[in-house]
This record gives sequence, structure tokens and C-alpha cells, in this order.
Amino acid sequence: MYFTKENLATNARMQGHWKELWAQRNIFNEQHNAMIAANQANMTAEMLTCNAVGGFAKEFWKEIDNQIIELNTEEIGIEIVNDLMGVQTVLPVGKTLKMYNVSGDINDEVVMSMDGQVPHGFDHTEYDSDGDPIPMFAAGLRC
Repeated sequence: MYFTKENLATNARMQGHWKELWAQRNIFNEQHNAMIAANQANMTAEMLTCNAVGGFAKEFWKEIDNQIIELNTEEIGIEIVNDLMGVQTVLPVGKTLKMYNVSGDINDEVVMSMDGQVPHGFDHTEYDSDGDPIPMFAAGLRC
């Protein structure tokens, strides 16, 4: 998933993901600052200099976001991804099943008879719900 001004302007769920992403970035910076404050007495002058910034600045995150968008537009075959982006379904994080409604069809049973007397089938529409599992990938994650 990548965020552009156009995506954020037209998709409310994407805006929610954007807000959550920035919340996580801010949490990271606050935890980094707390770690530095807790361990400052044990750090060398070089360590303190390296960590003087206090987490990642907004410009750092902006540069990362811009690089992602730039790489997205340079990839070979991106036209396929762009076609699929129009039909994507954005789901909340943690949802493991995409549910949808289904309806039945008419009675299409074929019966062969020598005398023309065939059992009468009644057409009725059945309604149900079904779902597709959403695959989740994880690599290098340590909890």
C-alpha cells in the first residue's frame, strides 16, 4: 500500500490507515526519546551525538514516502497494478476474512424421459454468505 494525495483525497479508509501510520511513527519517536533519556548516563559522547536528533524527523518520513511513490511509478508492469488499484478493497488491519453475499440460480437440472413425464422442479433463489480468507505474510518479525 502506498499513499498519494489522490488516494487520500478519495478514500476514507486510506485516510484512516494514513492516520494510524503517523500515530505509529510518533509512538516510535516517543519510545526512542524515552530510551535515550533512560540510558543517557551510560552512553558515550559519540552515542549521544548520534541520537541527538531524537528519533526520525518529519522530513525523514516524507523522504521515505516520496521514495516509495517514486519507486512505484518506475516499476515495470506497474500498469497492471494501477488497473487493480481501482478495484481494490481496503480492509481494516486484523481482518482475516472478506465476507460477501451470494445468491442461488434457477433450477438447471436436466432430466431425460422416454414418456415425457418429468418430475417438476421448483425454482427458488437461495441466499447465503461466503468469504475468502485473507493471506497474511510475515518475515523477520520478532515479538
